[in-house]
Amino acid sequence: MSKFNWFGLAKKNIIPTPQQQGIQFFDYNNQTVWTSLTEENTAFYMQNCPQLATIINRKASAFINGKTEVLNSTTDNYVRGKYKEWEALLARPNPLQTDRQWRKQIYTYLQCYGYCPVLIKQPAGFTDFSRVTDMWILPPQYLTITKYSNYIGVKTIQEQIKEIKFSYGGTTTILDKDSIFFFVDESTNFDNLLFPDSKLSTLKYPINNIIKNYEARGTIAEKKGAIGILSPDGSDVGGATIATPEQKEQLQTDYAKYGFSRKQWQLIISTISMKFTPISMNIKDMMLLEMETADVITICNALNYPYDLLGSEKGTTFSNLDGAKKMLYQDSIIPDSLNFCEQLNKALHTKENNVKIQYDYSWIPVLQSDEKTKAETRKVQGDAVIHEYNNNAITWNEMRQGLYLDTVVGMDLYKYQLDNLNNNINGNNNPTTTS
Repeated sequence: MSKFNWFGLAKKNIIPTPQQQGIQFFDYNNQTVWTSLTEENTAFYMQNCPQLATIINRKASAFINGKTEVLNSTTDNYVRGKYKEWEALLARPNPLQTDRQWRKQIYTYLQCYGYCPVLIKQPAGFTDFSRVTDMWILPPQYLTITKYSNYIGVKTIQEQIKEIKFSYGGTTTILDKDSIFFFVDESTNFDNLLFPDSKLSTLKYPINNIIKNYEARGTIAEKKGAIGILSPDGSDVGGATIATPEQKEQLQTDYAKYGFSRKQWQLIISTISMKFTPISMNIKDMMLLEMETADVITICNALNYPYDLLGSEKGTTFSNLDGAKKMLYQDSIIPDSLNFCEQLNKALHTKENNVKIQYDYSWIPVLQSDEKTKAETRKVQGDAVIHEYNNNAITWNEMRQGLYLDTVVGMDLYKYQLDNLNNNINGNNNPTTTS
């Protein structure tokens, strides 16, 4: 916990840095005062709250399970060997990261900060993003972004930015803002009109509660405190016997000699009449574990992560786990992937290059049962509409619509009408009639 006196500097009109303020909270008159969420304490949360790190890391691992697909943007078809350069770029976005590493880091930053800056580099002379060489993720905690006051009428994030500085390892570099694409989360922005608010902005209390919970439990485990009180049990004409400081020190020294080790004494011998009053701290009465569970559930709900997927002393059934995994992908991961793909295609100008990037999750085992159910349902529906067509209840095009196929111009005809046309074409002068 930071002991920095923020108010002492505030009175002198000195604005402390986030590091000086304490990235978690600071103390004022022996009271804990909570700070607002910043890039600095967001990183601190991830490093010091194991449950938060676990949830976000698991979501990021699920996110990168999507298989990369580079398609023709017009037909949505894959053409083998046609998009080798695009596939190579996505497989190795920069010399230091693979596709999965790169996507996992971006997703983690989106969950933590609400946005993720990416520096997109092109060879000299290229401006159409058809020859992107590298895509470098810029950690938000190392950026200083100076903003203009304009907001209404701007068309891009860059129009709101005056300057971007990247500071790391004692070196500060001014970056070309037009080469940086900001991936943003789908959360709403209340305090920051430039970027969406982080999902963690409303979780600072439960996150800090968990961190302090661990601190308290660690202190109890380390300190423990006195296990009891040894006090004189005798009295004289002047009242109760009082141990001298020398006697207290001698008792502590002698007590340290007793224990269960072979070299320690097991039998206590005292020349002074003493009594022992045990002291115990009932950890259960403090409800630390129950409070931690409540805070973890709050974090899971805010980050759209099923609580059943976390380890629990009560355990959970396989059916519940499968349901929770499906819910994770359907309600969180796949929508996040669609949001990311829309922005990635925009960042790389794929439409102008007749390319479309997307990620496929249909192969995930827990989602396979849904695909099987869909196929079985479609077969039943298909058999039904074909039966209706064969009995002249619907037209050819209506049958195709029932099979989720495109209609054909001029084919709004019933089966008997098509049979008559075929008979006429084949020279059969006996037209088919309907009953």
